[in-house]
Amino acid sequence: LLLNPHKGSLSLDHNSECSARCGFNQEVPTMDGIAQIIIAVSQFCRSNLNLIAMALTAVAVVFGGKNLSALCSSWTSRMHGLLRIPVRAAFNLALFGAVFYFVPYWLATLLAYFNNYTLAPVLLVLFVLVGLASDRYAR
Repeated sequence: LLLNPHKGSLSLDHNSECSARCGFNQEVPTMDGIAQIIIAVSQFCRSNLNLIAMALTAVAVVFGGKNLSALCSSWTSRMHGLLRIPVRAAFNLALFGAVFYFVPYWLATLLAYFNNYTLAPVLLVLFVLVGLASDRYAR
């Protein structure tokens, strides 16, 4: 193995018999290369932070929306049928409208506090946890 100072990574010696025989003519990434990848992914995520926050809010509403709607349903169950439907519609419209208006902004603001070294790993862990939760609570 030879250190190539211009590329910041390790590369296999092209003159060695093993590298020619095994086909290992590729560069091995170092911590600098991995850090550059993390920074690039974090900068891409930072430019799309509003969309990511909206997607996470939508997932949270899918997970908890049924419980919130059931709360409204239990509250309006005493009403006459003619009044129950418009009241439930207005309540759900106001509740979920407020959720989709305020929560993505707050979530994007909270995620913006992470720097370029931590944003991509935090989002990766968050997406894995969302995937695990959706697999666990699949209906």
